[in-house]
Amino acid sequence: MTSAFPVIPLGNPDVTDNLRAILDKLGTGAAVRTYEESGWRPDFHLWEELVKGGWTGLALPEDAGGAGRPVTDLHLALHELGRAAAPVPYRSSVVLVGVFLATAGTSDNTRPILESVTNGDIWSPAVTEARWLDTVETRFEAARVRGRKAFVPDAGAAARFLVLARGPDGDPVWAQVDAADQGIERKPIANTGNDAMYEVVFHDVPARLAARLPVRRWQTLERFASAAWALGLMTRAMEIAVDHVKNRVQFGRPIGSFQAVQHRLADSAVEVQACVNMCRSAAMHIDERSMDDPATDAFIAELAYASRRAGTHVARDAHQVLGGVGFTLEHDLHLYTRRVKAYTVLGDLEENLTEEIAAAGSEIVLN
Repeated sequence: MTSAFPVIPLGNPDVTDNLRAILDKLGTGAAVRTYEESGWRPDFHLWEELVKGGWTGLALPEDAGGAGRPVTDLHLALHELGRAAAPVPYRSSVVLVGVFLATAGTSDNTRPILESVTNGDIWSPAVTEARWLDTVETRFEAARVRGRKAFVPDAGAAARFLVLARGPDGDPVWAQVDAADQGIERKPIANTGNDAMYEVVFHDVPARLAARLPVRRWQTLERFASAAWALGLMTRAMEIAVDHVKNRVQFGRPIGSFQAVQHRLADSAVEVQACVNMCRSAAMHIDERSMDDPATDAFIAELAYASRRAGTHVARDAHQVLGGVGFTLEHDLHLYTRRVKAYTVLGDLEENLTEEIAAAGSEIVLN
């Protein structure tokens, strides 16, 4: 039985090996515990290392100070950061603000934001509301924003917000807001993963137009980034489970030699590997066809659905084989499985995903 779950095909060692070396040193279980105990204060030492190493600009345009790497490399970075449950605002700031705005190229409005993200300034995407993305009631009028946002990641550490709102004509716009404004109210939201989630209220605060981009494009990117991150978490949970069954002895034998244990872990391992392969293919698909391609939407809806199901099974099976010790706060397993469980319930309703997949039908193209 191997302790590596899963092996990512077509990997780029320049990304995986170099980033894992940093995370194995700084992105430890102790770092995650410190993050939780501090009230979601990001690990700024790790963040500085990521900024210094160019990881915050990995997939951002070269003319904004980034490296201009493809989404396939971003996928590997997200997987490794998820595997470490890295307590840094990478998904929120780098991906859901920087990479999202970069999908439209570099303009006079977006260049300063992309440069800011590359340089390590923390941005928070204030996008979802009470009904996720089904309804957007926040308004952007006369260079001011007013509205209430739910599940805003890393809002406590953010220097600026990228806010989704309705413009005077009712069309969606993306506005930038300075987080230091006194008219902003932030309230922490308790959640299963114990990650930095906030409710944020903008009381008619000054704002500037950043871009006019489709909401659907942000949703597709969010689904992809969250799946890549969560599959990294699942990988680490599986590694912990396998290491345990190799060393835990019962009846004079390692419990990993029992078929019932082997079959349980093998089923989860196969499911995770399939989802990682699917996520890898999704990254390649985005690079080839863009995030606005209808087939991309359907493909990533499938990815979100499958990886959520995998997360439920991995969390269950990892705790099952660890027995009582796996349910103690002293053990590191819950640092990963709690976040996996949060991923399985937060965001799109499962019926929305299945409806999208069914509607796409045979139009889904997997290349």
